[in-house]
Amino acid sequence: MDKKQKKKTKDKVLLPLGAKFSFFVALLLVGIMVIITLFIYNWAGSALEKEVKERGIAIAKNIANNAADPLLKNDDLPLAYFTKEAVQSPMKEESSKNSFITSMISALKNDITGAAESQPVKNEGIYEALIVREDGTIASANDVIRTGEKYTPPAGLRQLREGEDFLVQDYKKNGRSYFDIAVPVITVNNNKKYTLGEVHLTISKSVVTKVVMLAAIKLGLIILGALFLGIILSILLVNFLVRPIGYLVKGVRAIGEGNYDVNINLKTNDELGLLTEIFNETAKSLKEKELLKGAFSTYVSSEVM
Repeated sequence: MDKKQKKKTKDKVLLPLGAKFSFFVALLLVGIMVIITLFIYNWAGSALEKEVKERGIAIAKNIANNAADPLLKNDDLPLAYFTKEAVQSPMKEESSKNSFITSMISALKNDITGAAESQPVKNEGIYEALIVREDGTIASANDVIRTGEKYTPPAGLRQLREGEDFLVQDYKKNGRSYFDIAVPVITVNNNKKYTLGEVHLTISKSVVTKVVMLAAIKLGLIILGALFLGIILSILLVNFLVRPIGYLVKGVRAIGEGNYDVNINLKTNDELGLLTEIFNETAKSLKEKELLKGAFSTYVSSEVM
């Protein structure tokens, strides 16, 4: 074998086995972690959305239970108190995508550093609370300007039917998603129930999106760290497993160059160990045959050899 042929053989391996193995391990880890992330994201979003709805229903029912008597007496002061206390305080809704991202970064920073929010938020996500009379006029609203107006439900929402304890509906307005929670205001007279009006709460879905996105970002950071660590460990493991193959390649190349005095000192209880043992025996056998050939060459002619 001349030098060009040797060089061609040496340069034939363009992508080492270790690199291939590491790549497929990394790809497998990425696939598994992406699936886990999507599953957790969807599960957490559904669970949190259910929790937000249940909290809103509880607040609306509490208002409805306390609003019956003031509605009968046309007492506006307690009604105004109920609607004012139900909404988010301090009131601050993300006005743009940039402000939403900024709030996400701030929440993530506070979560990592362990710092508490400078101003805790009460009833987060509830942006409107209304008490509507049976005739459709707004008896009380957190925005006092709307008091006395005719209530018009958001487009696409149906009215609360008789006998329903509550009604939760989704809708969109100005590109944002909301929940509308409706609960009837009922009074009992002579064992008969009379509907006096309805309580309506408007809850922004951004409160769900914000928490789920924050959890997804933290999970993503953990996954990236685990992925980086997994790739490093896989590279070390691959190098450990592939090292004997490198020894065998060097041994085969040495035999090809006519050097039969090769012995690979590797003891492992696996297929590579068995292959190394067979290689050493083969090299020994070739060396013995070469010695035998050299011994005969001193006694017989070249034609016989």
